[in-house]
Amino acid sequence: MKPTVVFYSTLCSLIFAFPAYAIPTDTIEPEDEQDQEMDFPDEPYYPPEEEEDDEPLPLSERIGYNDGFFIRNADNTFSLFFNGMLQGRFIYSQAQSVPEPENENYYRFELRRTDLYFTGHFIDESWTYVLGTEAGPDGTFAADDVYIAKAFTENTWGQVGQFSTPFLRETLISSTRQLTVERSLVSKYFSTNNSTGILYGAENDSVKWEAAATNGYFAHDSYPDETDENQDVVDHNFQNGQSYSFITRLEFKPLGEWEEFRGFNSFGENDMGLLIGVAGAYQRDNDNADIEEASATIDVSFQGSGWSTFAMGAVTQDLENDAGSSYGAQIQGGLFVDEDLDTVELFSRYEWGNSGSHEDFIYPENDDLSILTAGANYYIYPRHLKLSADFGYAFTAIGGNWANTTDGWRTSNTSGQYVGRAQLQLVI
Repeated sequence: MKPTVVFYSTLCSLIFAFPAYAIPTDTIEPEDEQDQEMDFPDEPYYPPEEEEDDEPLPLSERIGYNDGFFIRNADNTFSLFFNGMLQGRFIYSQAQSVPEPENENYYRFELRRTDLYFTGHFIDESWTYVLGTEAGPDGTFAADDVYIAKAFTENTWGQVGQFSTPFLRETLISSTRQLTVERSLVSKYFSTNNSTGILYGAENDSVKWEAAATNGYFAHDSYPDETDENQDVVDHNFQNGQSYSFITRLEFKPLGEWEEFRGFNSFGENDMGLLIGVAGAYQRDNDNADIEEASATIDVSFQGSGWSTFAMGAVTQDLENDAGSSYGAQIQGGLFVDEDLDTVELFSRYEWGNSGSHEDFIYPENDDLSILTAGANYYIYPRHLKLSADFGYAFTAIGGNWANTTDGWRTSNTSGQYVGRAQLQLVI
């Protein structure tokens, strides 16, 4: 057996074998809702549960607004919370040696994301649901996170539906709580995306573990089509009943609170925190002999009052074609510079990668990636209204495997491409 196959098999076996019963149940507080892409500014508001002889909840506690609009019935057997998010963005990109008929200069306004989320509980607070939709720049809404979750105990839960798979930390963090204007190209290349399946999780004060079995990394309705070298559409929506994936993630938190790691922005009120994560994934499409791959990642988040750092590395091995490995890494940091450590945040990020196992159809030689990005966030109203701007410069050509035109980075055959972005984000 090949060493690379042994490595990935051993890694996934160790993580999947992490026993949920090893996590004590007497040190965990119950979770109000499971995580999702459209992250809320704060946890939804739940009035105290009624005792059997209590009077029905007053109207003021059954309908209103508290970091989101909410409605609930008098006996607390049903609740509905509504949240929304809007990201309005301007992009300017300058690149040379771009494929015809593109221009070297590219600029446009766009609604990068428009999210509508409905969440709540039914029967009792151990049964929760998420109905989330998201529209991209084309304005078409598609299912994002849509699932039912059940809390089995105070520290274990399961869910079924479409959800963010537990692999990359950058992907698991909501787009509303990113440090930069947009996630890195490295994370988008190695992400296992949203998928449809089942998930089980367990958590205590210092350890969190999740494992999922799904229809494949791209088995959901909102992933864009791609084209191959013949310009034929490549179908990533593995809905033929012949594809599957297994994904698992283990996190260790020796310092800090879980709540403080919901985003990459560490405000002045946060204490020192350290989070280490490791994850593994395997995917096969039996209807397409060209797809069988295993992936692994490791990341570290270290933060304190008014500052944050994050570093990660990822690797993917093509098991079917023996085409070698793709690998990538990034490091980023943010620092609040205002007196209260909650308004003006400076940041920078460097990302690097090589897509060796996935040949670029347009420019086969452009498999390397090297980009430096810097910018700032201005919190007009913390966690609700944020103005962001960043500037990125590519030290390498951007191959088709790395390019993401929606975010400004276009396929080019020379280095020196730069992208400027400005964004206003509203969360209600």
